[in-house]
Amino acid sequence: MRLLRSRATSYWDCYYRASYPKRSAYPGVAFLHQLEVWAS
Repeated sequence: MRLLRSRATSYWDCYYRASYPKRSAYPGVAFLHQLEVWAS
């Protein structure tokens, strides 16, 4: 999970930071957060 979060954050930083100024609003990161909530 840590690797997926790292890659999603890196992708957001490179390509979508202008569209989603808040990292938590980026759909990839939001999806991973929801998976972690479901898993706990």
